[in-house]
Amino acid sequence: MPFRRYLFIDAVCAAVVVSTFFGLSYLFADRVQAWWTELRHAEVAVSVTVIAAAVGVVLFFFLRHRRRLERIRVRKETTLIAVAASERSPETNSAG
Repeated sequence: MPFRRYLFIDAVCAAVVVSTFFGLSYLFADRVQAWWTELRHAEVAVSVTVIAAAVGVVLFFFLRHRRRLERIRVRKETTLIAVAASERSPETNSAG
């Protein structure tokens, strides 16, 4: 394609695209402003939701960890009590 033809087609396309976008922005400026305001309100709501979810996840894992530690402690205590009880009563341990 010759350079002059390319330059002409490019100029026409640029003029159409630029004119179209300027026209659309002029027509929809009020709506875009309203959308922007709604987006800002939604941004605050999303931020609060994300922070609340993060706190909830941290709290969930913290409580789960504490419950696991409690179960481990109870198992150790139960095992120690069973071992101590078996050491105190040799008649239950004797083979004969």
